[in-house]
Amino acid sequence: GKNLRILINNVGGVFHEPWLKALESLNQAEAEQTIDVNLRFPTQLTRVLLPILTKNSPALIINIGSLSSIFQIPYGVVYSGAKAYVSAFSGALRAEMRAEKKDVEVLTVQVGMTSTGTNKVPVNFMTPSAQTLARGALQRVGY
Repeated sequence: GKNLRILINNVGGVFHEPWLKALESLNQAEAEQTIDVNLRFPTQLTRVLLPILTKNSPALIINIGSLSSIFQIPYGVVYSGAKAYVSAFSGALRAEMRAEKKDVEVLTVQVGMTSTGTNKVPVNFMTPSAQTLARGALQRVGY
């Protein structure tokens, strides 16, 4: 019953230690968790919420990707692949919304290292805070 008009798929990450591991050394649970979090969850959430967003249009979907989909990370094979999926998913969905003449804008934001509540790395020129990143992404809406 809410007037949902914006979906930001910002879930992602790798939740095993070390986070960089050779593909053959990942166990099934580690590989599946990375796929579930980075690929399945945003796909299913978007699928379920898309009718609501369409009904309340104009609407916006922002999918947070990763530079690892462009500059593939050795020992981060599953994560890089999942984030490449996010890029392809976003592009295909954007084209589908246009083809269906639905007023739902679909953006992908490719991010690198970001300082967050759970990723406590120092903020610098190459590593923005989560707030700075969010502000920059939202400034691109409507382009």
